Amino acid sequence: IVNRRIRAALAQQAQQAQPTLAQTEKHIRSSLVEVVGRASGELMGSGFVVRAGSGRLYAVVSYHVVGRRGNTVAVRIYPDQGEPVLYNGLVVNAAGSFGINAPDAAIIALPQEVQAYVHPLKLAPSLPQKGNELVVWGSPYASEGFARIDELKVTLAQGIKIVMDSPDVSEEFNGLCGSPVLDAQGRVVGIYSGHDPERGLVFAVNARQTLEWLVGSVEQG
Repeated sequence: IVNRRIRAALAQQAQQAQPTLAQTEKHIRSSLVEVVGRASGELMGSGFVVRAGSGRLYAVVSYHVVGRRGNTVAVRIYPDQGEPVLYNGLVVNAAGSFGINAPDAAIIALPQEVQAYVHPLKLAPSLPQKGNELVVWGSPYASEGFARIDELKVTLAQGIKIVMDSPDVSEEFNGLCGSPVLDAQGRVVGIYSGHDPERGLVFAVNARQTLEWLVGSVEQG
């Protein structure tokens, strides 16, 4: 009986310590980035911040937005308070590719100073299950600032690919490429890569698998 009580108490403590999506969303503004045109300043795509095992911070963005390794891009970062900060001439450190079953993502090393005001997102340990509901946070072209897209239900999560069903795939999804796909604990399970309005489907790539490959290629050669 005592052991059962101890196990129950520990389980309750673990559950209470489990982060939630709501907690992550309190600082979501300073977890996200925007890729903008270097000359125009216009929004090109979305992204988010992660911290590598080395402690280095990276912006995760869409490959089909920034292109191959070595390209220079402009990234806008948002502190919790105050005006956004624009970093021009950042270099794409590693990039995937674009297509079916391809890792449509790239990473950009951020200046050390951003550690003072960004909140890196955490990666989920595994793929979501079929039927799980997920959300996407990013910068749609249709509205100013960041927006939350919810009611995304997983229909397939296998290998590099995540497919979600949405009750309303509209123009609100344009501009979200590179956005984080979050689970109920506020962890990144996927990197948004596109949508199909006719079938009501939303697509993402496996965040952990993709980022282990991209970050590993930079930090471990």
